[in-house]
This record gives sequence, structure tokens and C-alpha cells, in this order.
Amino acid sequence: MIKNFSIKKQIITGFLVVLFGSIILTIITFVCMFSWWMNGGSSTVHPADYYQNKIPIIENYAKEKGENLLKENEQSSLEKLIPTEGIKYQIINEKGIYYYGNITESIINKENPLVKNINLKINGKNNVNNITYYIPLCNNNGELKGSLVLNYNIAVSATSFLDFIPIVLLFLSPFIYITILSYLISNKIGKRISKPITDLIAASHRIKDKDLDFHIEYDANNEVGELVQAFEKMRAELENSLSREWALREERREYINAISHDLKTPLTIVKGHAEGLQSGMWRNEELLLRYLSTIESNANRMAKLLSEFNMINELEVRSFNLFLVNSEIEYFLKRRIMEYNYLMEKKNIYFSFEIKNDKQIKNFILDQERISQVIDNIIMNSIRFTPDNGKIHVTVCINTKQLQFHIVDSGPGFEPKDISKIFNQFYQGDPSRSKNKSHSGLGLYIAKTIIEKHQGEIHADNNSKYGGAHIWFIIPN
Repeated sequence: MIKNFSIKKQIITGFLVVLFGSIILTIITFVCMFSWWMNGGSSTVHPADYYQNKIPIIENYAKEKGENLLKENEQSSLEKLIPTEGIKYQIINEKGIYYYGNITESIINKENPLVKNINLKINGKNNVNNITYYIPLCNNNGELKGSLVLNYNIAVSATSFLDFIPIVLLFLSPFIYITILSYLISNKIGKRISKPITDLIAASHRIKDKDLDFHIEYDANNEVGELVQAFEKMRAELENSLSREWALREERREYINAISHDLKTPLTIVKGHAEGLQSGMWRNEELLLRYLSTIESNANRMAKLLSEFNMINELEVRSFNLFLVNSEIEYFLKRRIMEYNYLMEKKNIYFSFEIKNDKQIKNFILDQERISQVIDNIIMNSIRFTPDNGKIHVTVCINTKQLQFHIVDSGPGFEPKDISKIFNQFYQGDPSRSKNKSHSGLGLYIAKTIIEKHQGEIHADNNSKYGGAHIWFIIPN
């Protein structure tokens, strides 16, 4: 949900989460610390006069020991009594010479003799709560032999340094929580923004390298999402545009190759026969007639090919319009299909034809000339590839919504790999080019174009009835 917010709104939301989150967590921390304190946690904290209250015990011990404390073997016993974590001490003689203790610097000197400080509690110069107390060490005769110097602070303190950590953390907790929450929230927002931007940069490099086969997915409904969607639309449009351009280049190349291929053979034949006539063969009447017949048939073949090229150009022009008329459909179809009886009889092909018109539809709107071209191309293909003594069957289904035209034959059919290509320009397939050179491969492409102009569709596959090809088209009424 939050990722759908605008970037500004995400930043404001993140700021509020950090603010209120740190406040709530700090309150929880204070409550927990107070609960801990009330349940015995305070035993680890000494009151301000804690170490001062220890002084009388230490003082009595020093008076009992007297000058014996000047001996270093007394150090361990003394330190068992003195809480050294809060009280520093020093053993000196009457001249101020240091014997032992955790205060090593010299305090007593000629200007500040020991006798002037005995039994005095002296406040520190910079800290009045810092106390230095001089306890006299005397011999059995009461003579001053040295001093036990104690230094301590009158302030709340912990039993050890580690006990200060919870207190320090308590006061630092708001800043700690703000830092942690700020990092987490900024990292989260940063990832939401940086990932699509990184993807866009990578995508721009791929486009620069002419690689458009990818998709960018980012479903957030914010400024970044709009940018990604706009970029993806641009990429898709570029991909479509380049695909169309590549397809047109490939189509143009195939177009030129096909024209060259299909014109080369008849031109070669015409040229060869013309050269034969020029060499004197025209004197032989039989050869003359045969050569002229061959030249004429190949000239007709080239004329037909050029006519088909012109027809394709005409059909592909956007301004091309069909001449739609309300046709008496059954009469039109029977008349057109029966025209092929002679060609089928020449190959002894068994031909059957039926019209299914249960609704007795009389009229159907179509362009008779163009549909005649479609039927001609489809039936002539079947006749061409159906062997002698083969079979061809045509079925037409008519209802109020559409007309369906089906033709099946017992020819070799289509190779499965070629079925998706047979309506392409210049498709002939390997069997066609090896067995028959008399067609250009434009017929089914022209048929497809005409059917699509009628807002219909045309398909092809292999039939199970005769084992050959099956072509059918549908046009709406």
C-alpha cells in the first residue's frame, strides 16, 4: 500500500514513523527501566553518601593498626576493607613519602606538611563534592608516623562501571531509536526508488544495443511507476516498430528474390528459343511452330506473374474498396465451381460438391469478382496437386450470419512445418518448387488478402477424409 504513495508522501510517512516510533520505543524503555529499578535494580546504584559512610569503619581500622599500615604486607588486608572502585587511597609517612596505594602522586610537601592536614576533610578545588581525608597513623606512644589518605566523591554512583551502561543507554535511547528507524525507513524507501531506476538504466543500455526483447515490471502507482509504465510503452512501441521494419525488409528481400526466381526461368526459355530461331531453326516449320508455342506460353506465364504482382499492390493499398453486391449465392457458387469440371476430367479426378443451406438463404453480400479469384486460386491449387484418379470435395455452408467454403483433396497435403507459412507471399514449399514451376506462390496470399478485406478469415490444414490438403474460408454476411 505504502509503495503506491507518491515519493513526497512516502518521505513524510517515513518521517512520522521515525518520530512517533522513537517516542513510543523511548517510553517503553523508560517504563521497563523504572520497573527494573523498582524490582531491585536500584541495589546496583549507591546513594551520594555511600562511600562517606564507609569512612568511620576505615578510620577505626587505621587507628587500630597505627604505624603497622606503613608495612606493605598490610596492603592486601587494607584493600579488602576499602572499596577501591569508589575510594582512592594512599599510605605515606610523616614526610609525605609514598608507600603504596592507588594514588601515586605526591600530595604532601614542605609547603603543605602532613600535620596541617591531619583529620581534615579537604574539598577539591574544581569539585566541592570531591573529598580528601587524612587519617593519622600513630605508634604506641601517640607519635605521628604517617597517614592513610582517602579520596572519594559525594555523589550517586554505581557499584561498578558496567552498572552505568543501562543509565547511559536510557538517556541515549531516543537518539538510538531515531538512528535505527531512520536507517530502516530510508533504506526501505531507497530500495523502492533505486530498483526501478536501476532497471531503467539497464534497460536504456539494452535499447542502445538494439535489444528490445525484455519487460520492466513495477506495479507501484506513483511517479516512479508512471515513469516505468511510460518507458515500457515506449519500449513496446519501439519493439513493434522495429519488428515491422525488420519484417518489411525481409518481405522486400523475399519479394525481390521471388520475382527474380519466377521470371528467370521463363525469360531463359524465351531467350534460348529466340536464339535457336535466329540461328536458322525457323526454316524447319515443325520446330518453328513448337518454338513459337513455347515462347508464347512462357510469355503468358510472365504476364500472369506480373498481373498477380499488380493485383497484390492494388489489394494492399488502403484506399482499395470492394465492390459489394447482393448476390444470388447458390447460383453464383454453382456457376463458378462447375467451370473446373473440364480440368478435373482431364486428370480423371472424382469431384463432389454440396451446398448446405438449411435456412434457404437466397442472397449474400460479397464482391463476386474477388471471391471468384479466391475460389479460382483454391480449386486450381487442389487440381494442380491432386494426382490422376484422385478426389476433390467442396462443401459450402450458408446461414444468416456467414458463409463457409471448404475444399479437401487427396493430394500430398502440407508439411506440418509449412502450414503456418502457406498464406505468405511466394510460398511454394519444397514439393511445389520441385514438381511444378508454373505458379508463383502468390495465389493463397491473394486469397487471404481478399478474404480479410471481406472481414473474414482463411485457414489450412491436412484432412483425415482423403489425406490431402484442407483449405477453408469464412466470410460474414
